[in-house]
Formats: sequence, C-alpha cells, structure tokens
Amino acid sequence: MFSRILVPLDGSAAAEAAISPAAVLARAHGAELHLVLVTELSRVDPTLDEQLEREHRTYRDERMQPVAKALRDDAGLAVTTVRLSGTLPVAAAVADYVAKTGSDLIVMATHGLTGWRRALAGSVADDLVHHTATPVLLLRLDDQSIVPPSPFRRILVALDGSKAAETALEPARALGRLGKSTLILGRVVTPVPVEVAAAQVPGVLVTDVGATKAQVDEANRYLDAVAAELRTRERLPVETVVDLAPVAFPSAPIGPMVARIARDVRADLVTLTTRDRRTSRLLRSSVADRVLHDTHCALLVCHADGVDLHPGPEGAVTAHTAV
Repeated sequence: MFSRILVPLDGSAAAEAAISPAAVLARAHGAELHLVLVTELSRVDPTLDEQLEREHRTYRDERMQPVAKALRDDAGLAVTTVRLSGTLPVAAAVADYVAKTGSDLIVMATHGLTGWRRALAGSVADDLVHHTATPVLLLRLDDQSIVPPSPFRRILVALDGSKAAETALEPARALGRLGKSTLILGRVVTPVPVEVAAAQVPGVLVTDVGATKAQVDEANRYLDAVAAELRTRERLPVETVVDLAPVAFPSAPIGPMVARIARDVRADLVTLTTRDRRTSRLLRSSVADRVLHDTHCALLVCHADGVDLHPGPEGAVTAHTAV
C-alpha cells in the first residue's frame, strides 16, 4: 500500500529512532523513504536564524546524508534527504511537503507519557495528525529505542460501525501483511438510557436493558461481517471484541475504553480514525490522546475521507534536497 514514507527529524537522536522501523516498512512495501528536517526561521532575529540554519546544514551533511547512504547501500532503499527552510511552522512545512510528494505514511517517535500534545517534537505530531490526510504512525519511544520493534503482531482496529471509522482498515491491513499480524476489530457500545423521563432517577442513569443488548448484538454482527471479509480477502487471522461502556451520565468517554481493550487483547498497535466531526465518537482527538496516554502501544492515526487540509499560515519554504 505505501509508496512514500516520511520521517520528520529535528536533529535529535530521539527523532532518529523512527528511521529504522520506517526503513523496515519501506523495504517491505518497496516504498521510497524521505527524511525531512525543517528549519523554521523567525525572521525576527537574523543572528539566531543564521545559527539555526548553520546547525541544520551541519546536521544534514554529517548525519542525515550518511544515514541515507547507509540505507541505500545496506538495504537497497530509495532514500531522499530534505531540509525545508522558511517561516512556516514545522508541522505546516511537513504537511505541505507531504501533499506535494504524495507521501502516504508519516512515521514519528514519541515518548507519549504525558499525553498527545506533549509528544516528541512538541505540537508537531498533534498538528500533523489534525492537518494532513496522511496516516501518522506514532511509535513508542523508550530510552531512545522503539518499543516494540516492527513488525507488529497484534493490531487493534477501533471501529464504531461508521464508514468513516473504517478508513483505518486499509492501513491496518497493509501493516498486518508485513508481519502476518493478527487483526483485532474492537467496538465500544454505550448503554442505552430509558427514554421515559419519569423512569429516570435524578443523578442516576437508568438503562434500557433490552435496547442495550440489541446494540451489543448488532455490534457483534457488524464486526463478524467485517472480520469474515478480511479473512477471505487478506487471509490474516482476525479476532473481534465488543466492550460495553460503564453506565455514566453523560455517556462514558470512548478513549479510555479503547485503551482498555488494547490492554486486554495485548495489542502492540492501535489503529483508529480521527477528525473533528460529530458523526462518530471515534473521530475526536481525545480518543487518540487517551490511547496514547493510557497504553504502551504504538498508534496509527488515520483520517476520514475528504478531510480538509489546513497547512497553516502562508510562508515561504525552500527545499534543499539530496537524492
């Protein structure tokens, strides 16, 4: 599936930790690997801008290009090193480069211990997830090494019955083929409240047991149908799991429930769809945030079809490319 895989770099060893697993994916899919360093200039302090330009030129010449040469020589990969220089924010510059090159996977490393918005490289990962239509694979970083190494063995795909959430299936299948992984299709069902207002007790949510059971049965039928198609088409092992959210008012958040399923099924990668829309409870950044915060899994964040691109404020970007 993947033809161009991009790894954003910031000059740190932590960011470089994503290169090796990205190279594994590139080799397995016959994809090009793009190593991208962004020099974000302030245009306010020429001295600091020149210092940053100098440091990044040195990093490109002394680190990026030798790494790229080793990958070409040792793994036979097509590797491009790029330094983008300009006033665009880092995420906007990377998003613009992704759109221009048609890159179809972004791979980044993250500590992930303090929540989504404190991922490695500050807000870059968060901005990329929200402002590109390209899947972003966030790999768990522990002492400058990726945990677990690719390929993934058990991949949880969070679904909710919507076509938008099913956007995550194709990239999950692509990663699953690499390691002949087991795909686990997971769905969270929220208890159905009793509709008659008089039946409700103040401060207590009374649920409709029959309607809730019907929702659970429907969720199982849906997952079984998707699983049957995957087994036939991909010949991959597929499991299904439906989890009933606790009774709560307002309804319990989905993020912690997805994280719980991931822990229960021993997933090493969670794949989900996110976008700021109301049609699906999975399509919210808080779900991805909680999964990243509450598990030790890698996270693949995909986007619903037709996502709007918002590359950020206008600004000049110059690309310095070494093929």
